[in-house]
Amino acid sequence: MHYIGTHGFYENAMGSLGDEPSYASRLMATLATGALGGFVAMKIAPDKDKKTALAGGAIAAIAAGAVGQAVLPLSGILYWARALMVPAGGGALVGMYLDKQYKREMGYSVRGRLPESARL
Repeated sequence: MHYIGTHGFYENAMGSLGDEPSYASRLMATLATGALGGFVAMKIAPDKDKKTALAGGAIAAIAAGAVGQAVLPLSGILYWARALMVPAGGGALVGMYLDKQYKREMGYSVRGRLPESARL
């Protein structure tokens, strides 16, 4: 029995699985990866460094995602690590670095106000 509009649907679908993604889809994936990394970095970083965390987290996430794509396999549970966890981890590293730097600055400012006998 022949149905109108369904002839060759499966064959066409399977044939297009090997096609390269379009430039627009690559651009959107890169923007989404950057947004994920920037969001994670902003959540971890102190308030004064939110803009820096956004930019740095986005760049780190895109770079980590590129490395993850080169190293991790394309299927299974590691696919989600490659697609989400690796870029988010890149953003988290930037946020943690900015947080550590902020705490160090605050430690210096507090120690600077202490009397000389109380300083380490």
